[in-house]
Amino acid sequence: MEQNVENALSVSRLAGALGISRRQLERLFFREVNSSPAVVYRRMRLERAKQLLMKSDAPLIEIAIDSGFENASHFAKVFKRAYGQSPSAWRRSEFPAQTVER
Repeated sequence: MEQNVENALSVSRLAGALGISRRQLERLFFREVNSSPAVVYRRMRLERAKQLLMKSDAPLIEIAIDSGFENASHFAKVFKRAYGQSPSAWRRSEFPAQTVER
């Protein structure tokens, strides 16, 4: 997952790369981290996006793509759902919001 943040892989492809079924991978994730692989992967991509927002002036579309999102609109929607504000607002804020993952 960490090696494919920019080019997000589906859970099925991740499972295939490990030689196990998607369902087996999901069960392992729930047992070990009490979450699904998709949620963990999305959190990783959002953390990558936060780092890019803090460290660069890159346009949102660039940050979205570098974080494995298909477009800036989808990225902004997912980011706002997770952090309670848009990526632009988060970038401008002096004290960025804490995670409120839903």
